[in-house]
Amino acid sequence: MADTIGESREQKQWYQRRVREARGDWFKTKNIIQKGGPWIVDEIKASGLRGRGGAGFPTGLKWSFMNKPDDGRPKYLVVNADEGEPGTCKDREILRHAPR
Repeated sequence: MADTIGESREQKQWYQRRVREARGDWFKTKNIIQKGGPWIVDEIKASGLRGRGGAGFPTGLKWSFMNKPDDGRPKYLVVNADEGEPGTCKDREILRHAPR
């Protein structure tokens, strides 16, 4: 398995979309997005993906809360990258240097 975090940080302009696409990242992303939000949420629900927090909340269910029809009110997505456990400093580096 490649060290994608290390590779990303060493490559100049790793954060630019064209550079990421040249590496093979974002492969078929446009096709997936064109299928629409409800399809994506259903796929995540079917996958059984769960959060890594203590409750292991189902990711697809969480995403479905955001995928409601627009009623004019703003929507907010809060991402918690808490590194409260001792000796952990990984999440901030992943979010900062390899957010895929």
